[in-house]
Amino acid sequence: MQLEQISFPGDEFWDYVFVESSTRRAYISRGPHVLVLDLDSMHVVSTIEDTVGVRRIAIAPGLSRGFTNNGRANIVTIADTNEGPARSGVTVLAKGQRACELQKDETTFR
Repeated sequence: MQLEQISFPGDEFWDYVFVESSTRRAYISRGPHVLVLDLDSMHVVSTIEDTVGVRRIAIAPGLSRGFTNNGRANIVTIADTNEGPARSGVTVLAKGQRACELQKDETTFR
């Protein structure tokens, strides 16, 4: 296996990486946004903005949706994984809660 180093612009830190094997994309929380990296081309293909304090990422490929738990804003961002940056925020978290889990059937998010 060959590892490759990738540099991203800016001085934001990264906290969490989620790899979706069926779409070959990596979702990288980086400061106030999430970068979407195509693992074949190793290029950023999209950015999900305004995910302040993002702690967890869950992807439901069958629904073409991605979810981020944004701890500092106490919201979950719902993004369309086919259309790129289109998103909406839903206030669902108690202050300080950090867990984000999508059940295998892709119908239950907690």
